[in-house]
Order: sequence, then C-alpha cells, then structure tokens
Amino acid sequence: PAGTCPCVSMATSERPLRPSVPPPPPSFVLTQRAMLAKPGAEAGAPAPTFLQRLCCVELKRRERLNEWMILDDNADAAPSLIERLLCRCTSAARSNSHIADVPKIRGLAGATLQRGPPDWRTSGSVQTLKWSHFDEEKRVATLQVFGGFGGLPSSGLWTEKDVLAWYCLINLGRLCNYSYRFEFYDDWRSADIKIMSNCCGCVPCCLPCCPAWCTVPDWLMKFNAVQVGEKVDGSHWVRNSSYFGAPMQYSYDLVEVVRPDGSPGAYFDDLAKVAPEAMLVSR
Repeated sequence: PAGTCPCVSMATSERPLRPSVPPPPPSFVLTQRAMLAKPGAEAGAPAPTFLQRLCCVELKRRERLNEWMILDDNADAAPSLIERLLCRCTSAARSNSHIADVPKIRGLAGATLQRGPPDWRTSGSVQTLKWSHFDEEKRVATLQVFGGFGGLPSSGLWTEKDVLAWYCLINLGRLCNYSYRFEFYDDWRSADIKIMSNCCGCVPCCLPCCPAWCTVPDWLMKFNAVQVGEKVDGSHWVRNSSYFGAPMQYSYDLVEVVRPDGSPGAYFDDLAKVAPEAMLVSR
C-alpha cells in the first residue's frame, strides 16, 4: 500500500510462518500444576453437600491428586467435627515420613493406585505413605488409614469410591483407629501388612479415644506386598491376602501413579483408566 516502507514489506514477507504447536500431553500438564499451583487450591471443585459435611468426608478431583495428596501438608485445614470429637481441635501439618529417602521403596512415598480386577471391592483406591510414621532402622511404617485418635494427621491420605457405604465405613474406621503396619524385610522387596485397631466397633467397653492397641491375628486375616520385576524402587507391588488361614491369593497390583515430588509416576496413565474422577476422602 501507499506510504509503506519497502524494507518493512520485504521483512514481513520473508518472515517464516510459525508452525502450529500441539497441545501438551496430560503428564506435562500434571507436572506443571505440581510446580506452579498452590497446594490444596482446588479451583472448580464442587461444594460439599450437607451429607458430606455431616459425615466429615469430601470429594477430591482426580486430576489434582498430586496437589492435595502429595504436595499439600494440610497445615491450614481446620479440623472436622469428628476430628474434634477425637481430641484433635487445632490445625496440624502433616509430617513427612522420609520414605522417599529409601531408594528401594521410594515409590510408596508417592501416590499408589490399587489396580485390581473389576470385582475387587477397592480397585481404583489411591493412597500414600509419604505422611505415615516411618522407622527406617526397624523397617516399619504405620498409617492410620482414615485418621483417628492420636498419631499423625492422616485424613485425606486414602481414597474410596463415592458411595454411601463408604461415608459410614470411613468414620467407623476412624473411631476404631483402623491402621496398617507395614513390616519390611531386610531387602525391602516385600512386606507383611498387619491390621490394627482399638476394637471400638466390636468391644462395647472400648472407647474411640484410644490408640490402635489390637493387632488382627494372621490366622484370621493376613496381607503382604511383594515388589515385581528386577527394578526395586517401590513403584510396582503385588498385594496378596489370606483369610481364616487359607493360602495367600492375589488381590491386586499396587502401582505408583504420582512420584513423591508430585510429577507423574511410572504408571500414571493407569490413573484415569482405573480410579474414579471424584475421589472420596476423610476430612
């Protein structure tokens, strides 16, 4: 056009066109959220219903799993009603177990997914031992599954499906101080899993404000976990179960979907295939 400098026209015409950029993969998006997003800030999460408030549970978004389970120490979360009834009346930060410092079981400090058969009742559940109580010298980790009396803050560390039965079972587990004690072998390749409780749900004289003092005997119920393959880093376990003294049988695969630093784990792609989009946790 008239009045246009020919040098400018030439520079413009010779400028290469910018190629189209494909959208980033989901794993990249998760990594960026882990690095940039404020932990615990669940933008767009649905408001809790009256029943969820009453039962002291909440729904969390699967796509932000790394933020609310792994990166957030929950220091600013106000205690729920049931936590106050169990004598936890002030906010308390989660305590890092430093399981990630043991290379052979490091994956357990990330988020691990129960990748089980379709008929396995807790297939799709996700949990972490990052905030458990861990004694490296004794090779023992203890986790209050849904929280409970005493111990470390542990609400929101174990997910279940959004069904009414779990609204009740999560709180029964809290009252009973339902806990798992992981006893690792010398080579860290396997662990016996002990079930512990304060018997509040089955012994009338036991009060909920009591630690998990009773261990379920092995002849009644026994679990173990064994690492799979040559790579020993805690990213893939097989969980086996035995009831009433029967031989151990396969239950599910336990795989790392989010690493301890919040980045996608080795089996991240399985998360969307197996876990529900809305994940129920204790609050």
